[in-house]
Amino acid sequence: MKGRTSILFLFLAASLGLVWYNHQHHQYGYPFMQLSSGISYKRMMPGNGRKIQHGEWVIFSFEIKKIADKKKQAAQAQQANGATTIANESNILWQFNDNLVKPYKQLIEVIGMVEEKQRMIFKCTPQHMLADVDPLSVEALLKIFQLKADDKLMVDITVNKIMTDAARMEMVRKKAEDRAAQLEKDKKLIIDYLKEHNIPAETTDAGLFYTIDQPSQDAPVVQNETVAVHYIGKFLDGTVFDTSIAEVAKAHNLYNATRDYKPFKFLVGNGEVIAGWDKGLPLLKKNEKARFFIPSALAYGEKGNSHIPPNTVLIFDIQVINIGS
Repeated sequence: MKGRTSILFLFLAASLGLVWYNHQHHQYGYPFMQLSSGISYKRMMPGNGRKIQHGEWVIFSFEIKKIADKKKQAAQAQQANGATTIANESNILWQFNDNLVKPYKQLIEVIGMVEEKQRMIFKCTPQHMLADVDPLSVEALLKIFQLKADDKLMVDITVNKIMTDAARMEMVRKKAEDRAAQLEKDKKLIIDYLKEHNIPAETTDAGLFYTIDQPSQDAPVVQNETVAVHYIGKFLDGTVFDTSIAEVAKAHNLYNATRDYKPFKFLVGNGEVIAGWDKGLPLLKKNEKARFFIPSALAYGEKGNSHIPPNTVLIFDIQVINIGS
């Protein structure tokens, strides 16, 4: 969810009538270049000469930082360059077609200049909105990222790969093959685990394995409804990596005094959680306790996250505390 919002903010940053800052000798040591359109930029590493063409696909990464004003820089001396990261996304896939080019001309101009394997930095403030930008959307995004309209931003973009439509289709086919192969590996790991621990689990067509350990006759969980659950997340070796229960967190040296340990609420089937949860929760009822054995394709996949390695099978102990708001 946060990732999609971060990408939307990048749209915003380039869709607004931006005021560009041409600081001649900031931390990068040489001046920004400026286009006739007013966009200022700096190339930080060379590319291979290839630039994106209309209809092609681009895989890119970006980081957006808020630059502290001079009065706050001294107080933020501990932070690199007095900047705070507000969004950081990797390997985003976009197609440069009319649906993207027309609404986001400034962003297209910037990325269109960047060669494959090249990195570029530009600066802006989300200040002068264009007439076709919805003010309510702008206000909501600024609130999410705790920004003001005149805050100084630094956007760091790297174009990782440029592909024709045929190359993109081949990439999709290869990834589908890899995911299918990984799913079979994960299912074998889960089946072996279940046999070793004598756990009689059910399975779904998607590859989710589950057990209902404490049945209930209460109302079932349904799609597009808010549910509150307690959970314990574990690896196959029994290591607990996350939980909503304070006592469990303390027992496994995961306790964070700043965290509010309480049932986790989310909208089922809306992509707010991993696919294994979205597919598994509708199998349960209020007050039921269950265990989900989730292949990596229905969890954090080939990327993993900061706490979970790539292609990792996960186990979740789930208790449905409440259904509805």
